[in-house]
Amino acid sequence: MTNILIKRSVYFLQTRTLASAVTTKRTATTAASPSSFTVRFLRKTCGLPLDTALSTSKTIQLEDKESKKYGAVLSFLRSHGFSETHIASLIKKRPKTLKSSVDNTIKPKIDFLLKNGISDSFLPDLIAFNPSILNRSLNSHLKPSFDFLKCFLKTDGEIIEALKSTSWLLSHDLKRRMQPNANVLISEGVPISNITKLIISNPRAILLKVEKMVAAVEHIKRLGFKQSTPMFIRALRVMLGLSNSTWKRKVNLFKSLGWSEEDIISAFKREPALMSCSEEKIRHAIDFFWNTMKVKQAVLISNPKLLLYEPGRNCRRYNVMKALESKKLIGKDVKIVWFLIQPESRFLKYYVTKHLDQIPGLMEMYCATNSTTSQSKGSFGFPAMDGISLTCNLKGLQDSYEDLTYEAVSTSSVPNPLCLT
Repeated sequence: MTNILIKRSVYFLQTRTLASAVTTKRTATTAASPSSFTVRFLRKTCGLPLDTALSTSKTIQLEDKESKKYGAVLSFLRSHGFSETHIASLIKKRPKTLKSSVDNTIKPKIDFLLKNGISDSFLPDLIAFNPSILNRSLNSHLKPSFDFLKCFLKTDGEIIEALKSTSWLLSHDLKRRMQPNANVLISEGVPISNITKLIISNPRAILLKVEKMVAAVEHIKRLGFKQSTPMFIRALRVMLGLSNSTWKRKVNLFKSLGWSEEDIISAFKREPALMSCSEEKIRHAIDFFWNTMKVKQAVLISNPKLLLYEPGRNCRRYNVMKALESKKLIGKDVKIVWFLIQPESRFLKYYVTKHLDQIPGLMEMYCATNSTTSQSKGSFGFPAMDGISLTCNLKGLQDSYEDLTYEAVSTSSVPNPLCLT
């Protein structure tokens, strides 16, 4: 008798599970149909493409009888400057927003953000990039997060800058994640103003595990950086972004190119961002400076900023320099470093536009971007033009590091400074 009851119970459970699975499949299929209300609403009212609407409809089901509620949500967002692009992005990332209450959920959080420094113009971008903000508790998450940020960021502009840098910043429990790292830096004597700069420029760096922060701080100290200086923060940003293996790999790369440990330390102290460059970029840059421009290694070590510029920038300037030399418009003893680090506006004014009468094709050569290039043994080549040998790919008009400033740092020796622990 017991065996019969067990068999009947198993049969009943199997039948019920199968029926439930069939019903779920039918519901999902119906929701994903191009003619379903969910798909039509997502397409026509929210602006999602058909394929996106179909995939989104598998995660949410909208009902025709609730269309006024969904419309109220969209109307509220549009009244606060949300464009159709903002709305489409928001709904794609978090379709459940449509089912939220405007008065109880969305409006209180929007009002709070606006009252706490988020500008009308930035609000739609912030929410569209990180819709989960609307899903966070106002009292237990958003308010404490802003309270913490305001300990370091004193102006509305600084808060906006940090959120622009990392739009998902408000998704984290900032006090729990940031406070331990901030405490480490404060205990090491890093000024609050410098911690502020770190939070603004790279908030994710201070969201990492505290163990990584401690290790990075110790390593930078061994390299000889002083905690009270802005350069300490610049080095910290780089170190926190590198794994131990990546750091060691780049150190070995420089060594393979003839740099000693002292050379690497010296260059890193002058420009920490050097170690953020890809290995390929480092190889190509050093190859270009050594083999094409004949720049000595000591010059690169003293001016590591040169390795940060986009390859095309250095190439264009080198071509201009050779063109001016060929016409005897500058002397052959011109300092290459000075020539290369000039801000773009100054370089164009004094070395390009000033000499257009003597070299009519100079501007075209400088701005060329679509010429056919060839690459051989790490060097770049261009066909000759107007008797000038173009030696590299003229790409990349942006001076990414044009406004970087330097700060002298002691290069006294420290034990095993390049070794991460």
